[in-house]
Amino acid sequence: MKNNIFVARLARSAAATVMVGATAIPSDQANAFVRPPEAAQEFASPKQALLPELEPQASTRETFVLTMAQSPSEWDKKLEKEFRKLALGEANGTISAQDVSRLEQLSRWRDQLICPQTVDETLLQMKRDRLLIRMESLLQEYVELQEATAQTGAAT
Repeated sequence: MKNNIFVARLARSAAATVMVGATAIPSDQANAFVRPPEAAQEFASPKQALLPELEPQASTRETFVLTMAQSPSEWDKKLEKEFRKLALGEANGTISAQDVSRLEQLSRWRDQLICPQTVDETLLQMKRDRLLIRMESLLQEYVELQEATAQTGAAT
């Protein structure tokens, strides 16, 4: 049977999320105590993890840098100009991977600052997300059932 494109795309997205999450933060530092950044824009993780007891533990992992951009408090003309320039570049297909990331960040900020979601909209989105997860599971079960039925039909 032909593979289900919808299920494949959902599974690919989920796998990408897991891979990014697994590689971005080393497992020995997943529970490390880190103070929230106040004015810093970057945080460099040392080769030793800081545990809640504040006792350094040796780590075999390399240092990584986590860059956290501060969200703007208002959407100004400078951000709008940058957003439009990057959106035009995306529409023309002349945008780099780094610029795609920046465009996504600007898009999130724009949505939050210009037209923030109400509580009802947030709850509705959460319900949609749960329904999509259930639908993915049901579609996957259906595809497996159809494949099993096709195999038993082909065997007879």
